[in-house]
Amino acid sequence: MPMYGSRKTKRTSANSKRFLDAALRIGQRLSEDAIWHDGRCTWTGDDVELIAGDWKIVHKTVDAYLYSGNAGIARFLMLCWQASSDDHLRETTIGAIRQSLHFPEKQPDKEVPLGLYDGLTGVALIATDIGNRLQENEFIIGAQQLTEEICCRIDAGHFPETVDLVSGTAGILTGLVQIAKATRSPSVGNTCLLLSEKLLAEARQTDYGIYWPEIGQHDSQTGLCGLGHGAAGIAHALIEYGQVSDNKICLSAAGQAIRFERSWFCRQESNWPDNRTMDDNDEPAPPHNLVYPAFWCHGASGIGLSRLRAYQLTGEKSFLAEASAALYAATNQAKQLIREARRTRKISPDANLSVCHGLGSIIDLFLYAYQVLDEREFLQRARDIGAFCISISSDAVNRDYWRCGIHGGGEAPGLMLGLAGIGSNFLRLYEPTAQPPVGMVFVFNAAP
Repeated sequence: MPMYGSRKTKRTSANSKRFLDAALRIGQRLSEDAIWHDGRCTWTGDDVELIAGDWKIVHKTVDAYLYSGNAGIARFLMLCWQASSDDHLRETTIGAIRQSLHFPEKQPDKEVPLGLYDGLTGVALIATDIGNRLQENEFIIGAQQLTEEICCRIDAGHFPETVDLVSGTAGILTGLVQIAKATRSPSVGNTCLLLSEKLLAEARQTDYGIYWPEIGQHDSQTGLCGLGHGAAGIAHALIEYGQVSDNKICLSAAGQAIRFERSWFCRQESNWPDNRTMDDNDEPAPPHNLVYPAFWCHGASGIGLSRLRAYQLTGEKSFLAEASAALYAATNQAKQLIREARRTRKISPDANLSVCHGLGSIIDLFLYAYQVLDEREFLQRARDIGAFCISISSDAVNRDYWRCGIHGGGEAPGLMLGLAGIGSNFLRLYEPTAQPPVGMVFVFNAAP
């Protein structure tokens, strides 16, 4: 029986083709909605910004980066082109990544951020991938030049303030490790060493592992859990680098970061808490007030991805055990969200389809579990959720409306909160082992 009480989904290529059709509809709509100028294109969409001390929903042009901007959209459109051979999708892919590479040139006097998801490292990574797949030297050369700029800034000591995967040192290290593997550049490898040393120098030692304080809380005794901003993302960066460089110190530090995160594991929840929950004195909330999300940015899905990758690289069974706990928590969360939606006929904010903090993150985890463990049950769970996502995404006039991750907002075009990520998941539901997880697009090759 499928996990959510719907009709049994037949495991046939004809049945799974609906996911390909949904992905291509999203890709074609993004291609049609692109705003063009001088051979480059971009999009507008809903986002949130801090305005006068309050978070507000705004409709704006997307940025150049991986999380919400052109680089993430370009990657999805490239995959759509590969699945369909639609030349218009290829043309839009080129226009989007060209805009991402052009963006730093428009701001020569501004120090553009270097982060993986919200900076230049993600742009260089995706441009490298697109250039190689499309065999377009323009983007291979552009990615090389951008990588050189990133390395020069790091080599000169210009490190980001944060250490996390999204914006900080761990994310830059993760992206440059993959670029170094693709380009075999010794200079990029040297910069990776500097980044790893920076991470090791900033780690806080405890009796139960190491952690990195959240920025702005340098006296805090609480580090964050999770892939996007916590210990899982930093451990991932150290494992990826330690494996390719045979750096035993980094591998040991990764183990200690995971040990710290493990100390926060709650057996009753089969999950790790969101330690951003603080009281008025900047201290951790009491245990009964902690929340245990199951998504990519904080909680089970992101941590599960990191542990599956660690298991894939090292074969360490404790990582597999923790991945199993994450899968259990994600299963329960998905069941709860879908059951509630069917009972009330309303979609809760957490039942959005985004890869960052929605059902998309759980689909992503299940598909990677199938990819790593070759257990078809996880593919079926992912497809059950995917079928539910399609079922709630058509309105009365049969027009797709995809529930994105901007709470209180509308559709967004980007990868982690919007259409590009939702579409990328649908492509993987159709062909589950062809690509790395959407939440790990920075891993070019998902095999160790």
